[in-house]
Amino acid sequence: MSKFLTKFGQNLKEYRKLCGFKSQEKFAEAVGVATNTISAVENGKSFFKMENFEKVCNVLNITPDVLFNFGSMEKNSKIKYEKIIMAKVKKLNINKQKQILDIIKTFE
Repeated sequence: MSKFLTKFGQNLKEYRKLCGFKSQEKFAEAVGVATNTISAVENGKSFFKMENFEKVCNVLNITPDVLFNFGSMEKNSKIKYEKIIMAKVKKLNINKQKQILDIIKTFE
């Protein structure tokens, strides 16, 4: 098992969970691959075919480079949360976005 595949698998697992896919089964279904494919990638034993990797990024609503970011975990976690929050907020209508902004302001 290579360090590259292990780190990539860890990132994938973290993003999957952050995006609300608590199980590999639900995520695999959304991507259109077998559950054992997701398991193998998350455990650093395999990598996706290119067309499946593109589907993974689309389902997670991230750019491919995000999963290849192997730097400082603390820094990466902050960046990951920011990207996920922004992706989710962009999907909301303007009224919901304003509500989110009001909530964030309470933390300032």
